[in-house]
Amino acid sequence: MKYVDLFDLLDKEPQAKTYFNKLPENVKQQIQGQSKNIDSFDSLRNYAETQNRSNG
Repeated sequence: MKYVDLFDLLDKEPQAKTYFNKLPENVKQQIQGQSKNIDSFDSLRNYAETQNRSNG
């Protein structure tokens, strides 16, 4: 399902919110900076995995 942005996703999808809250703080900040580009749980996971790899 597609949402308006990250904040809409987190508000309406409990599983996405749980996943987001478990991410490292620096990854959460980077994701929040791209909030308009994250409109699904899949896009959230993909972006988080990319950030974890580049920061790891």
